[in-house]
Amino acid sequence: MKGVISIPKAILNKLHMLIKYRLHIKKMGKKVRIGKGVRISGLDKVELGNNVVIYDNVLIYTGNRPESYFIMDNDSHIGPMSILNAEGGIRIGSGVAVGPGVNIYSVGHSIVDITRRIVDQERIYEEIIIEDDVYIGGNSFILQGIRIGKGSVIGAGAVVTKNIPPYSVAVGVPARVIKRRR
Repeated sequence: MKGVISIPKAILNKLHMLIKYRLHIKKMGKKVRIGKGVRISGLDKVELGNNVVIYDNVLIYTGNRPESYFIMDNDSHIGPMSILNAEGGIRIGSGVAVGPGVNIYSVGHSIVDITRRIVDQERIYEEIIIEDDVYIGGNSFILQGIRIGKGSVIGAGAVVTKNIPPYSVAVGVPARVIKRRR
């Protein structure tokens, strides 16, 4: 047909995704890249800085709590297949690299009442703060209420259950500081 422009499906899908996120995310910086299969709930609770990359098949869940939020500062990225539950709030600083398959959960279950099933007990919501210039190795777990200090490295497969001081290298299950970077 004369005068009809054919636009490849891949370009249409990319445009659709950009429009969807730009219109609904609370704050979205420049040069943000969001991969295929990414699912973000509660877009109105999400803030992304400049030069942020969220790789393929990442899930960011903010839930229905009004206090929930997900903030990711400039020049940071989240590796593919990562899951971030931000019901208790997650704040990621600038220059942060989150490896593939990382799980970050700002919510957990109380287990103190042995007369009740664990799934029936209260949920515990606690903010997670990952300061600037942090590297989190692949397949690590970060649990609720954790603060990872500036310039720290979390080794692949670590389970972080306690705060990590700035410029530390932490590895293992549970993660423990094995050396200082300064």
